[in-house]
Amino acid sequence: MGTTPILVLGATGSAGRRVAAHLRSLGVPVRPASRHGSTRFDWHDRGTWEPALRGAGRMFLMAPDGIPVDPDFADLAADLGVGQVVLLSSRAIETMGDQRLIEAEDTVKKCGVAWTVLRVDWFDQNFDEGPFRGAVLAGELAVPVGDCRQGFVDLDDVGAVAARVLTEDGHTDRTYELTGPQALSFAEACTVIEDVTRR
Repeated sequence: MGTTPILVLGATGSAGRRVAAHLRSLGVPVRPASRHGSTRFDWHDRGTWEPALRGAGRMFLMAPDGIPVDPDFADLAADLGVGQVVLLSSRAIETMGDQRLIEAEDTVKKCGVAWTVLRVDWFDQNFDEGPFRGAVLAGELAVPVGDCRQGFVDLDDVGAVAARVLTEDGHTDRTYELTGPQALSFAEACTVIEDVTRR
């Protein structure tokens, strides 16, 4: 990889900071970018796009929930010589009708650089870092999913996979689905949390 940095967007977030940590553990130069970091990046501020991208060889790309991946950004990355984009997406986006992520995948695939899409299942960290933390601490989690099962995946594993994809050959133009070791209902997941935390 030499001295060319890998740009990691959302580097202070749950996924991005783990990707950056795994890259550093491999001895790879990392350019962590976020709204408040040393490398500023803000989807709503186009003036931050080029400074973040310029000189980066590869990129871990994710957009916060509700924010689309702008095709202009992907085109700029290609124009500035970013050679590979690894996009964090989600499983079953067609079933869920998640047009934002469907369009993000399409944008990355059409921007003219090597791409890899990581389609991940629900994060373990949704329960202790993310949207369910307050409910877990309060002792009751209510979600309208019935007995639907998920292959909850640990974001540390996602970070490890992203780091490998960004530093190894053989992953170009491929989509990987990442899940945990067991499909659980939310009730079963809550039972596991209860058993471990005694809450």
